[in-house]
Amino acid sequence: MSDFPMATLHARAHADDETQVHTLDLLSPWALASDLPLAAEHRAPVRRALNGLLHALDAPPADALALIELALAGLPDECTRPLDMRATDTPLSPEEVQDYDRYFGLRHVDSDAPGLCLVRSLLVMSRAFIALCASTDGLDGEAMQVQKDGLRCQVALIARVLALDLEGAD
Repeated sequence: MSDFPMATLHARAHADDETQVHTLDLLSPWALASDLPLAAEHRAPVRRALNGLLHALDAPPADALALIELALAGLPDECTRPLDMRATDTPLSPEEVQDYDRYFGLRHVDSDAPGLCLVRSLLVMSRAFIALCASTDGLDGEAMQVQKDGLRCQVALIARVLALDLEGAD
């Protein structure tokens, strides 16, 4: 059995029942739009955070972790609340979705700033990936590069959904 904790990917601690668990906040996939409005005051911090992540993916692990922490610290706090799971808009029952969330250490949320939530979640997941790479000897370098390339694609996709130009001002 692996010593790798399921809660490695975490955004912040949330109380679940009577125990404290670490979770990654995810927006409801059935409620995601193909374009998300981003408040004018959030555009610059989000652009900096996404560009910071791109730079982190090219940096040595210690520098990458520092860049990701800086990107996270530069994001405004977004307002998230647990998603009402009485209906899932999927073939799964609410109980099945909750079982999945508990197993993988996730929390489906609703947000007044879904773009911020997407970016924060991507940064948190990237931080966990870089920390794993830094702390584990013998990982396949090619597989790690494939994951980094996937993260770059996620940055581009999120920037497109947010109508955000990563090169300069919008």
